[in-house]
Amino acid sequence: MSSLIRVALFGAGNSAGAFADSIQRYGRRGGEGLWHERVGGHTVGELKVVLAYDVDGDKVGKAFHGTKVRPGLLLDEPPRHLTQGGFREQGEASLEGELKRAKVDVALNLISSGQERSSKKYAEICGRLGIAFVNGTPALVANDRKIASAFRREGVPLVGDDLLSQMGGTMLHKGIMDFLQQRGIRVVKSYQLDVGGSPDTLNTLKDEIRAFKRGIKSQSIAEELPYKVDTVAGTTDFVEFMGSKRTVYLWIVGRGPLDEPYVMDVFFKSSDPVNAANILLDSARAAFAARGRGGVEEVISAFGFKNPPKRAGVKRAMAAFEKLYLK
Repeated sequence: MSSLIRVALFGAGNSAGAFADSIQRYGRRGGEGLWHERVGGHTVGELKVVLAYDVDGDKVGKAFHGTKVRPGLLLDEPPRHLTQGGFREQGEASLEGELKRAKVDVALNLISSGQERSSKKYAEICGRLGIAFVNGTPALVANDRKIASAFRREGVPLVGDDLLSQMGGTMLHKGIMDFLQQRGIRVVKSYQLDVGGSPDTLNTLKDEIRAFKRGIKSQSIAEELPYKVDTVAGTTDFVEFMGSKRTVYLWIVGRGPLDEPYVMDVFFKSSDPVNAANILLDSARAAFAARGRGGVEEVISAFGFKNPPKRAGVKRAMAAFEKLYLK
């Protein structure tokens, strides 16, 4: 098994762990649960995690899938789950040196929601070093024109923002909207309420972060319809014993012939890390294949992210991704 694509992980949490576990499970022979065997001509077995970073003092220095977790950047207020002071950090220059020595090809940004300045600094460093950058957080990185232009100058792909789960609440909500539209049912209004127990869910409940993410999710869902619709989607509560699990409540009202109402209530449970795994596997391989096409990689961004700089509906985004990367 070759190790052609050298990956750095910013954030060594549950989603990063699911990504690394998936490499180990599917790297040799694929198998059930792997969405795409080859992306950009590359198998999962060509991915290798060579660096992992986090600011959680309980994680730094510990083994993580063949490497040790190193201190990351902490340029924002510490995440809520680390408010007791249990964090570790390092400077920009030393981190840049580590990335350079490790010859990283692709970096995945999976740090906590609300870490805007840290996310942008990670991106700036990777842009300077010629490392493809995939932003899985809500931070406006791919949507930042200054950062995007730097990647364009260096001929390095930039992907993001805000990871769209393979089969999470937002994806299910978007899919139902598209289906109703196809069947001639006019959607009148909808809402999506999420409850989870992960540290990122806790961080999301900070008022300004919750409002920002709600706007991203709501816009992503509304774009599936060719007309305006009242829709609201967002995280409503944190329940610690749920761990990485998430429960989603969907309520959708449509109107059919003779103004007949169609009312749909959906109760859906899933796992955030598992939902991230295939999208991260695909995005990492596609970003590696896209090297040489600098700036925002619009096809990957629309395929796997809630807030891409150039939006597309689910079907169009998937078709464009398949045409470019799965041939």
